[in-house]
Amino acid sequence: MLARRSFLAISLLFTSAMAFSMGMLHKNVPHSISEISNEQYDAAVVSKKPLFLAYNATWCPVCQKQNQVLSTLVGKYKDRALFFSVDWDKKDIFKGPKTNQRTTIAFLKDGKIQNELVGETDSSKIDAFIQSNIK
Repeated sequence: MLARRSFLAISLLFTSAMAFSMGMLHKNVPHSISEISNEQYDAAVVSKKPLFLAYNATWCPVCQKQNQVLSTLVGKYKDRALFFSVDWDKKDIFKGPKTNQRTTIAFLKDGKIQNELVGETDSSKIDAFIQSNIK
C-alpha cells in the first residue's frame, strides 16, 4: 500500500512538472512572450523601441516563473517596448547578444545589452526594472 501511494505521488509530481515546463499551467496569462527570431531581432533593433529579452529554458522552473510574471506585465508596456524570449538551448543560433546565464531579463538599446535583471521572479521588481529602463 505504501509503495502504491509513493508511486502515485511521484507520478503526480512528474505530471505536474511536465505540465509546468510545457506552459500548461499558465493558460490564463494575458500576453505571452514569444521566442524571437533573427529577423524579428533585426526589426526590433531598427525600430528603436526599448527591447527586453528574457533568456530562458523550457526546462527551468525559475525561467518559467519569470516568463509568467513578465507576460502579465507586457500589456502594461506593449505600446512603449518590445518583449521577446531567447531559448537558452538555441542561443547559439540567435545572432543577437548573449548573456552569461539563463533567468536573465536584458534591456537592449541599439542592439547592445544595457542592463540585466538576473533570477528575479518578483512582479514588482521586474516592473520596476522595466520602468527604469524605458524612461
